[in-house]
Amino acid sequence: MKAKAGADFAKVLETLTEKQTSDLHSRHVALLESTTLNHPQGFRLADLPVVAQILEAAYAKIEAGVDVLIAPVCAWTAHCSKPYLRTKSNEEFTNPQLLHSITRLLGRFLTSFEAQIQVAAAETLLNIATGNCLSNSVRSSSNVDENLDDQRPLPRDYSQQLMEKCGIVPALASALETLVHDQLENEGDDPSSGRMDLLLFPLVDLVQEVSSWGPNAQALTQAGTLAYIIEILDSIHDLRDELLPLCMEILWNVLESCASATASIQRCVSRSVLIHAFRTTNAIHVMGSPRTFDVLHKLFKQLLLQGHRKQDKELRNMCLMIADILASKRRNIPCFEASQWLHTLLAYATACETGHLAGLAKATNFASASDEDFELKHILWILLSDICTGHEAMVPIVADSALVDVLLMYVAMRPDDAHTAVATQWTPSQRRTLQVLALNVLSNLTALVPERFIAVNGHVVILEFVTAATDPEACAVALLILMQVVTTPTLQQDIGDISGVEGMLALFCDSSHPCSIRRTAITICSQLCAHHASNQARFRRANGVNVVLQSMRFNPSDAVRQDNLIVAIVGCIWSSIIGNPENEIAFIQSEGVDNLLDLLELAPRIMCGQVLGALAELCVNSKASAYYHAWKSKKHISASQMLLLMYADEEKRLGVARPPSGVIANVHRPLLAHGLVDDQTLATSPEKRPVSPPPVAFLRLKQAITHAKGFRNTDPNRRLATATEKVDLRAKIYAVLASVGFSCMADDLSYEDQITLAVAKEFPVFRLGMVWLDVKLALVAHGIRPTYADAVLIEHHLHEAYAIVQHVRHTQHAIFARREADEATEEDIFFASVKHHKEQELQTRKKNTMQVSSMKAHLEAKKRKAEMMRKVSLPGETGASNSYFTDPPPIFHDL
Repeated sequence: MKAKAGADFAKVLETLTEKQTSDLHSRHVALLESTTLNHPQGFRLADLPVVAQILEAAYAKIEAGVDVLIAPVCAWTAHCSKPYLRTKSNEEFTNPQLLHSITRLLGRFLTSFEAQIQVAAAETLLNIATGNCLSNSVRSSSNVDENLDDQRPLPRDYSQQLMEKCGIVPALASALETLVHDQLENEGDDPSSGRMDLLLFPLVDLVQEVSSWGPNAQALTQAGTLAYIIEILDSIHDLRDELLPLCMEILWNVLESCASATASIQRCVSRSVLIHAFRTTNAIHVMGSPRTFDVLHKLFKQLLLQGHRKQDKELRNMCLMIADILASKRRNIPCFEASQWLHTLLAYATACETGHLAGLAKATNFASASDEDFELKHILWILLSDICTGHEAMVPIVADSALVDVLLMYVAMRPDDAHTAVATQWTPSQRRTLQVLALNVLSNLTALVPERFIAVNGHVVILEFVTAATDPEACAVALLILMQVVTTPTLQQDIGDISGVEGMLALFCDSSHPCSIRRTAITICSQLCAHHASNQARFRRANGVNVVLQSMRFNPSDAVRQDNLIVAIVGCIWSSIIGNPENEIAFIQSEGVDNLLDLLELAPRIMCGQVLGALAELCVNSKASAYYHAWKSKKHISASQMLLLMYADEEKRLGVARPPSGVIANVHRPLLAHGLVDDQTLATSPEKRPVSPPPVAFLRLKQAITHAKGFRNTDPNRRLATATEKVDLRAKIYAVLASVGFSCMADDLSYEDQITLAVAKEFPVFRLGMVWLDVKLALVAHGIRPTYADAVLIEHHLHEAYAIVQHVRHTQHAIFARREADEATEEDIFFASVKHHKEQELQTRKKNTMQVSSMKAHLEAKKRKAEMMRKVSLPGETGASNSYFTDPPPIFHDL
């Protein structure tokens, strides 16, 4: 069977190409028709290259004027759309070249002069693009669970890649361009008899299919196909036209694909690549023309006025989705105003709520409770929000409209308001969704149109909503809106008069609320009380001082469970308490200083600057000094000792490491790291002087290269940590120590703390001396010679700073000498105690080894000796029993 099929194709090709049979056109037709009948199920993959050669030879004869071959060629082209037969498993993957020749030929047929061949090629390519020609593949589903070990691409993905490799998109774009140009040139002729009706739908259908693949969508954009789609949309007057949904879907597919592609780009190797990615192949950039917006605006109004079917409303919403994607690029937003589309959007976004329906579509076309009309309201608000946030020139137009008023109407809705005009239009679930959406849109618009928001009492509506809110998500967004509003003393007074401070404290005290709500509430309370005595008094009367004190207990695990809540609490202390005498007294008497010091001991470094600043301001109050000096940490050190340890740690972090003696080594810049160039080095080494700033072009190039390499730090926590690393905490530590007074320092400071204190006391002087030194070096670097008076003034300040540095060094040397003397004395005492201990051990050992003698021991020894002598006496020596012993005189040993 295989050999017979191969022989058939060879015979047909030979008949078409041989010189003797090349003119037998009837035979050619018969062979082509019989070969098609011999393969009713389709062609084999292995035979596709020969099939492509036969079609190419036949098409060459058609070009030569043989019209009888048009029908057989169209039949063969249509026959190529049937599923291909495999002789081997995975044949399209092991030998992908089999499909290339026939696909390229079909792409060539798209630009043919014969309309029937174009139609047949377009329909066949559509089947190939959808993957129907490879439908017999084992893997037919994208479900990973079903094909866990199958790594082959899906038939549709494989077919779309095939279309990309074979260059089908440029050929398709060329065919569509030719068709549209011919139509425009013959616009006065009868369209029913032209090529447009025959070719337009197959070509547009094929464009719609290939537009869903990212690389093909970019190729369509680069080829200018979108402009012709816009022209086709402009020529559609009947909403039932089948081309309308196809063209809309093409635009949506291409815009989404290009938006995803540009968002995924992290670096570009050259400027040409950058332009190609963000302009040439970016549909959002290419479609940003007045013509595009005029056509889409016209179509949008037509769909609103005439579209009452579900399909019409879906197309209307799709048109808005396309507009929203176009609005993501700033340069496209002015086109909304130029085409008057922005005014149309505002009119339909506020028509039902304001009752201004004159000149608009029927309410049933856009204001019903259907899912499509509900989606329309949703997209309208989001699109208007994106337009305002994307371009500041659109803000006045939106501010003059009733959009903010309408949004506040939805915010002010209550669940029991079922008879209002706004509530009757939607179902309860839709009302809740629109209420949350209105809050989100207001969070974007409030900062842009604050005057309009305040004029319609938006802050009152938001505060009433917050106090009665039960939805945590909606409450969090509403608080963010309120936080943007509190910017002036007038608003502070207005919100304070309607119990804003008390309401925020009540939200903060409710521990059932999420951390984000509590954090925002206490932040708003800080804003209300900042430099506002009346609200600070309200804060005190509402027991705000005790509320804040109870929340100042910091646990390291709170950094995860309560994200940045403690930061907002300290900020509230700074704004609501510090600066108000009565609040400060209440805070101090409630052990507020102790709580701040406890927090300073446990808090991470990112908070140290904030806590130190609050302490410095609070300790200016004389009543806080006693609490400061009485405080002891968990490590049993005083507050001054803790601050001096922090000062030393800060010097180590900044690289200002002092020698083991602790004495200042860099006398010119005692606050900076060692090894920096000073004025003498600059004076003696001209090549080491600071050079002039780099040119602006170089800075721009460096910035462009940095962005091209993808160094985009968008993480807010990372940016905060980076900014914190640049802060020098020594200034705030000095401020705290100066507030309580250096003369009141405890006498039990260690020598290291005393050496550090000698430096910390003169921190402002050292900083001022460094500033004068920088002035001198800047003058030298720029070749400026100061006047005599200025030079004397500079040298006077430098000499004064240098003298203080030397005085501090002398003090540190004296402290270090006392330390060495005390250490030597302690060593002498230690060695004396060791020597005395050794002598005592020697006397004890000597006493234990000496023989012990006493009268009792002597008598016992005498008795033992007499007993022994009696036992050893012989039996015959009886006469000796009358004799007796004379004891020698006792011998006494001195102890």
